[in-house]
Amino acid sequence: MSDLGVDKLFIYRFDAATGALSPDDPPFIAAESGGGPRHFVFDAAGKFGYSLKEMSGFVTVLAWDPSNGSFTSVQDARTLASDFIGASDSAEIAIHPNGRFLYESNRRFRGPNLWGPDTIGVFSIDPVKGTLTEVEQVPPGGTMPRSFAIDPTGSYLFSANELTGNVLLFRVDNNTGRLTPTKTDLKIDVPVCIVFAPAGK
Repeated sequence: MSDLGVDKLFIYRFDAATGALSPDDPPFIAAESGGGPRHFVFDAAGKFGYSLKEMSGFVTVLAWDPSNGSFTSVQDARTLASDFIGASDSAEIAIHPNGRFLYESNRRFRGPNLWGPDTIGVFSIDPVKGTLTEVEQVPPGGTMPRSFAIDPTGSYLFSANELTGNVLLFRVDNNTGRLTPTKTDLKIDVPVCIVFAPAGK
């Protein structure tokens, strides 16, 4: 569990028989001071975890040892372009269904001037090491990409832009991970979360 306020990732043991949670030993892994861990995802194989830091602008790659419930830090990948200077709040993170690419969003800093990059970062995932390599930074088609979601087929990414009140649809290249904006731009007041649900029969 990510806790931005105390800069820690808390780890709990799950009892499948009772559904109960209990703190692991040790019960957490500490992030850097002021990093602000916001969201966390595992890869499909459960070998690596990816912790998105809202305040510091890094994705920390963590190797997972299920035998003792522990993480080992592998990499801190910067979420912003190397030449970017300024403030940003990282927001959302997701792994493509094919397991080869990781996506994360960088929104405008919530300061008096509301400035920042407003991008969706695309990274390739090393299949052995779990490490990240930047592929591209893409404008989200609006202001403050608070959330996004990849459809279950991995063909499309929906970018929810909070301040401009729109959700822009991107086509995803399954071979390169790159995003191409489409002409589908949904006008939705203050979109902050996208969830896919099975269609009714």
